[in-house]
Amino acid sequence: MRSPLLAGLVFFAAPALAAAADNGPIVKDGVEITVVSQLASASEPAGVVEATLDVEARTDAAALKLGFQSMRAVTAVDCAKGVNRFIKADAYAQSDLKGPANARLVSGDWVKPSDDSFMFGVTRRICSGSPGTPAPTPRPNLPPGPLPVVTMGTQPTHTPPPPPPAPPQRSVAAIATKPAASAPPAAAFRTSATGRGVAQVAASPTAQAAQQVLERLHGMIAPPLVGSVEAATVQNAHIFRASVTGFVSLGDAQAFCARVASVSKTCWVHWKAGTPAKSGHP
Repeated sequence: MRSPLLAGLVFFAAPALAAAADNGPIVKDGVEITVVSQLASASEPAGVVEATLDVEARTDAAALKLGFQSMRAVTAVDCAKGVNRFIKADAYAQSDLKGPANARLVSGDWVKPSDDSFMFGVTRRICSGSPGTPAPTPRPNLPPGPLPVVTMGTQPTHTPPPPPPAPPQRSVAAIATKPAASAPPAAAFRTSATGRGVAQVAASPTAQAAQQVLERLHGMIAPPLVGSVEAATVQNAHIFRASVTGFVSLGDAQAFCARVASVSKTCWVHWKAGTPAKSGHP
């Protein structure tokens, strides 16, 4: 699991992203990024483009690395300078932006992405459609490393001014990261000894790490719910899945995922093997 600031919201350094077509998704290592829309920013200087991105983890391994299954993000790109900053990012535990949204904290710093990062390919795509603005220049001597959504690069191009004093009210990020398992409301989801709904709460590189997630959710896994850890192989990589079984419907499993979001950053739901694929309450 990753830190609350960037938990599941990290674009790892990787070779240059590839796309099948100029307007198609940008795909690499199980991660698919689509530029949903882009337009000249009304609040930024001339030449700055505001773009909406959809990010999808198409494999278990990609979801494990990113810490989420899908994301909708808004970024500003200054094509003249080759820098970008993130304005907003909402992560989802299910594919195609389904399930409860988990607002992620972004710094809003302007940074230049390295040429081996995901955002380098995204910035190049956005700027290629902006006449008169150059694409970002590759920096081959920059060492690779993880590039968070909040910075999308190794260092900001300038030192931002000190932030204003924090308002007395709680921020959206603070609300989103409030521990869900400490004082759960009653009757948020239905369970049954014959329930076939499954909430996968972790996919970890070791069985011990997967079991630790179940132990942290011990107070939420009351009979007839059952927690278990099983081994799996994804793209030749061995992982261990921690799952909770016994939900009446997929909707109940999704409600459980929402309740444990502060502990399980990659919770998604499915039917127990051997049962028909359906959704909603029976």
